Amino acid sequence: MSRFRRLPRAAAALAMIPLAGLAVACGSSDSDSAAGNSSADFTLKVFDPGNSGAIAVGKRDGTYDEALAPLGAKIEWVKTTPGFSSNLKLFNSGELDIQTGAYSPVVGALSKDVGVRIFATSDPYNKDQAGIIATPESGI
Repeated sequence: MSRFRRLPRAAAALAMIPLAGLAVACGSSDSDSAAGNSSADFTLKVFDPGNSGAIAVGKRDGTYDEALAPLGAKIEWVKTTPGFSSNLKLFNSGELDIQTGAYSPVVGALSKDVGVRIFATSDPYNKDQAGIIATPESGI
């Protein structure tokens, strides 16, 4: 992969910081005790990408933790399958706030009034039509 093809992924990861900050500023959560850290005022439950994709960059280098700490917030990384449809129950039960995913299953769910929204999209330079999905309770 060329250096220039990696740049959009890094830029997308950096773009997530203000979005996460917006979620922290607008939302609330009582999941701190479940994560074992009562010092955070807000916990954003995000799909754990492992070591793949733009979100993994910020997870790996601590960018999200650094950006959220002054706001009294943190990310709880949720290990689950990568597909939106298979995680719909997690969204509905409040166990997941944000996930990356393909558009078509999300648009299908939105047509049936499922309580999620697309709040950011990635540059489709590689023709991978993916975005980030969040519940209304996430505050985004």
